[in-house]
Amino acid sequence: MNHSRCTRPAASISCCSDCAIFASIAARAAGGAGLFAAAAKKTASPALAAINAKIAQSEQQLLDAAGLVHREWFKHLLYAPGFYTGYGVKTMPGVREAIEQAQYQSAPAEIARVGRALEREAAWLDSIAKALAGLK
Repeated sequence: MNHSRCTRPAASISCCSDCAIFASIAARAAGGAGLFAAAAKKTASPALAAINAKIAQSEQQLLDAAGLVHREWFKHLLYAPGFYTGYGVKTMPGVREAIEQAQYQSAPAEIARVGRALEREAAWLDSIAKALAGLK
């Protein structure tokens, strides 16, 4: 999977920092997908239904209730329409826009928010992988 700035597949973590983050998340999800397929063959249980529900809720870990600066209605911290680009998407918009607008004092807080969101997502995916491993 490429995005507009990349010439390499997203699985290539040397491409750019955006792809490195997404490749890491995709790798965790891919590991869980194999466990899921094996578990699905063995059982169709309430435990598996709970795992499905957690998978469906996974991306919600990347949201922040405070929203983005100047656009509180956008809650996703990894991608959103740019403040000055209309519908053109920006990855890590809070961080990028702080840097692009030379608001360097707000960049560390935005970086920390994205970091916490990625940690939540990683923990969420780890809990799904553990639940799947428990079905074996």
